Amino acid sequence: MLKIIRLILLLGIITTAAISVATGAQAANSRIDVLEVKGVINPVVANYIDRGLTQAEEGGAQVCIIQMDTPGGLDTSMRDIIQDI
Repeated sequence: MLKIIRLILLLGIITTAAISVATGAQAANSRIDVLEVKGVINPVVANYIDRGLTQAEEGGAQVCIIQMDTPGGLDTSMRDIIQDI
């Protein structure tokens, strides 16, 4: 009976270690891109976000964060950004 308990514990430890290694490898390959926008939204900013999203996608980023500190701006540029997202 003691041998069976030891075997079950050993299998549990091996399984846990294997899952930890697999999760760590996946996290090491994850990439997060951040696009920062400060100021008024205009065509230049819309173009920056479009290029940034394209580069993030082509570069294999898992996540792309758009961090904005803006009072607003040109309506057409904001609509372009929404379409890009």
